[in-house]
Amino acid sequence: MMVQDEEERLSALLKQAFEFVDEAIVVDTGSSDRTVAVARELGSTVIELGGFDGDYGKARNAYIEAASGDWILSLDADEMLEENDWAKAVEDIQASRAPVLVFGRLTYDGKGLWGWDTPVRAFRNSSGTRYAPGVFEEVLAQQCSPDDEVFSRALIHHYSFAAGEPEVTRKINRYYTLNRRRCSLKPEAFWRHFFCSQVAMLLGALERSRMHLRRATRLATSDVALAKTRAHSGRLHYLLGDLETSLEHTQQASELDPVSPDYRNQVGVLEYVTGNFERAASIFRSMQDEPAPYRQPPPQFLINAAYAADRLGDPEEARRLLGRVVELCPLLARNHWTRVELNSAVIPPLVTVPDFTPPVIGTVVGNGASPA
Repeated sequence: MMVQDEEERLSALLKQAFEFVDEAIVVDTGSSDRTVAVARELGSTVIELGGFDGDYGKARNAYIEAASGDWILSLDADEMLEENDWAKAVEDIQASRAPVLVFGRLTYDGKGLWGWDTPVRAFRNSSGTRYAPGVFEEVLAQQCSPDDEVFSRALIHHYSFAAGEPEVTRKINRYYTLNRRRCSLKPEAFWRHFFCSQVAMLLGALERSRMHLRRATRLATSDVALAKTRAHSGRLHYLLGDLETSLEHTQQASELDPVSPDYRNQVGVLEYVTGNFERAASIFRSMQDEPAPYRQPPPQFLINAAYAADRLGDPEEARRLLGRVVELCPLLARNHWTRVELNSAVIPPLVTVPDFTPPVIGTVVGNGASPA
């Protein structure tokens, strides 16, 4: 794991982890508290990075290079596995034929549940697996087969935003500043511009996000990378109010990377938003029948299908789908259940689903402005 000033939270995670892992490697990026001492006292191997430059991908690669096991489980000090889910995670890792495992993750802000996503959190320890450089680092591993089951049953709780909006805004502004500096040092790096575009969008600086995205698109050298830029462009155009272009670009992403169900899910969401409920429902139904590369449809996909079913006048199907969500993730289901119990007219637009539309956090930076 990678940490900085996590003295208070680190102990609980390490004590939980050591019941199931062979070793714990902690990369410290410049703590001023007792984080390093706590990690060592609990038996972790500690790597101290002096002069940390904000490259979180590089920091994470440091613990990959030091790891000796066949698999690496990557967690942060502000993350905890659901109680009793460590055993599930270990079982899924031992049974997996895929190079990576995806975990469901619930993120909390100062008001409660903020969002849901499905990051890669476990991967085989091989020379081909590394993190992309940058602030919003991403696991780069060999491509999964469509037959691989990559969705773990274990659930992660993420408390990064629990301090509230001012702290979140400060953190994301810092992310942008660090990555913008890295873009200037290596202007031909796809990932640096792509991550800058993502962070700028979170801050509400949509024109600046588009500028970085245009540069990233020119630098994309594979269909997978180009699909990421198209999907991100789809989100940007949605926020700019251009639903037609948003849908077009998201469909292009799905065509470029047909293995990814996330792009199909986004297409379904946009079809729903534009009133094409039959097409949305068809997409969501196909994702239930063919959820690859996931072991089973992720809860958010089932929630989307429930909304579409209710819009088409089938509340029983909506309740059945939410019942499956209850089995997989009760907390996430609770936020949606009462909406479907009511009639369709009062169901909020599906774009409130956190996986699709990142919220604008804190003070919105005007178009074209540069976050401090």
